[in-house]
Amino acid sequence: MRTDPDYRLVAGFRFRCLPGCGLCCYTTPAVAPAERSRLIQLDPEVPLLEARGGWANVASRPEGGACYFLREGRCACHASRPATCAEFPLTAYVSDRVQVSVVLSCPGVELAPLLRLGEDSSAGALSGDLASEIETVNSEVARAEASGQLRSVAQRRRQVERRLSRAGLWQSEGEIRERIQGQLDHFIPSELTDDDSPDEESELEALPIFYEPSLGRVVWRRHPGGVEFLSIRESGGIAAHLEVLVPPTRSPPLADGARTMLRGYLQYLLDRDATIGVAYDRLLRGEPDSPELVVARDLQDTAGQVIRLATLRRALVSDRRGELLVQDLEDGIRATDMDILDRPTTGLRL
Repeated sequence: MRTDPDYRLVAGFRFRCLPGCGLCCYTTPAVAPAERSRLIQLDPEVPLLEARGGWANVASRPEGGACYFLREGRCACHASRPATCAEFPLTAYVSDRVQVSVVLSCPGVELAPLLRLGEDSSAGALSGDLASEIETVNSEVARAEASGQLRSVAQRRRQVERRLSRAGLWQSEGEIRERIQGQLDHFIPSELTDDDSPDEESELEALPIFYEPSLGRVVWRRHPGGVEFLSIRESGGIAAHLEVLVPPTRSPPLADGARTMLRGYLQYLLDRDATIGVAYDRLLRGEPDSPELVVARDLQDTAGQVIRLATLRRALVSDRRGELLVQDLEDGIRATDMDILDRPTTGLRL
């Protein structure tokens, strides 16, 4: 197993943290044993949720509120923040290698490299904007290697290959990509049949979230009238019931740039090892298909979700109708990518 991180999916992306956003703080960040004492020294009252192996998570406020340390839109433990926070918007995924990609839900990440991917062009060189985040990832990979965590993941990977091979279902990541490459335009649907919005009974903290500058942090869920959008408070609870919108059943026309952006996002997903790890996980859970077809269906479902959320987000903040533009597709991707990364997989997110 290669332990030197592969940063090719980071190349070309630029990042600038947006004041007032705080989207990445609506979570329960993992705290390594060595980080625990720093946080307790900073604030003895920090609420830590115990996890395995001496790890913990910083609790968030109830009812969808932000991390305990977010105060009026600013991190109160920034100098001592856990590595999982310090590496954001990067995320490292471990299977038979360590692959680093960008969390595209972050509003401070420019998505222009997806246009170049959609045009079959190179993404470019690594951005200096992400130098400190890259340094944190390198440190986390070294820690995981020293602790034997990477070795455990490599063993798990071999077990997955053996189990799927015995069932006649094994295809490597390279083989899957080779068979799907060139078909991405076919995965952009015209009919939007599946709505992935959570049930209306879902707890606020379980709802997907995005940042809208004019509205703050916005979550959504199903509603008898369609999809309900709500803004939430940093302290927890609903700040405002924004609007109930009817989700589209057909895709609006995509402007040329928007279609290129969506094709680039599908390419980015296909290039992520985590996407194929999700397919392996589904096969192990009994999904009756080949890895190639599971990945293909996943890409098509994701494309439909991006278009749906791009259309709904546009309707939430403007009266503009007609074809979807590049900015609309960017908004759809930002509302989708974090949930895509959070799905069960056979690998490990560091």
